[in-house]
Amino acid sequence: MQLRINITYEDGSTVDATAATVDLVAWERNAQKPLPRLLLERYLADMLWLAWHVLKRKQRISEEFEPWLERVDTMVLRDTEEDTLPLDV
Repeated sequence: MQLRINITYEDGSTVDATAATVDLVAWERNAQKPLPRLLLERYLADMLWLAWHVLKRKQRISEEFEPWLERVDTMVLRDTEEDTLPLDV
């Protein structure tokens, strides 16, 4: 399972952060909540933390969460299952 999170910064630039298993486990450990809560409740702060974690893990940003968050303008969540075609089509 993966979640795609598109971030638009205040300067108009955009970045996609695709959360993989390692990021979802990190979210569970940080939030001390099970993954189904993330998927059902979809709190903005949780989704943004997840995007930040992806970008930091991939070394696309270096800031800690709060300074990075101050630069974010909008966020769009896309479930990759919706965006991915099965291989046998």
